[in-house]
Amino acid sequence: MLPSPFFRKNAWKIKQLAPPHPPGKIGPMPQPPRLKTIHLPWEQTRIYFVTICVQGREQCLDTPEVFVVIKTTIAHLKRWQFIAGVVMPDHFHALVTPVSERDLSVGDFSTGFKKLLKKQLAHPWEWQRGCFDRLLRSDESAQSKWLYIRENPVRHGFVNQWHEWPYHINTTGDR
Repeated sequence: MLPSPFFRKNAWKIKQLAPPHPPGKIGPMPQPPRLKTIHLPWEQTRIYFVTICVQGREQCLDTPEVFVVIKTTIAHLKRWQFIAGVVMPDHFHALVTPVSERDLSVGDFSTGFKKLLKKQLAHPWEWQRGCFDRLLRSDESAQSKWLYIRENPVRHGFVNQWHEWPYHINTTGDR
């Protein structure tokens, strides 16, 4: 089967997304090409699944002190509503939605979150540039992403059951 015309035309971009890294070392998260426009029904809320990683995947986020600052940072976000998330040792998963500007770039969330957190937390580590994000297309998709997010500590072997992990936040009350 021949590669699709999209793949043939964009193969050079795809190869650039995954730079080589030393064996046993996790490299930076690739940044996929951005779509120019996204068409969702006007009445549908835009919910994004976002992952933000620490540079070099340094394990420094899973402490009570950092978790408190992350929750405080979330409370200070003005243009984004935080729905749910999990803080892992080297990355942060979140479900977020713009508050009033429907077409707000998810990069605005990522940049704002990182800047606010940096102001409140004196830390020697840096964030990776950008973030991974996915626009969710339905409420069902949002629920399935929350189930994925909350099980992340279990998949990594940190706990046996998701509710044992102390670093999750859910503002909707859904378990």
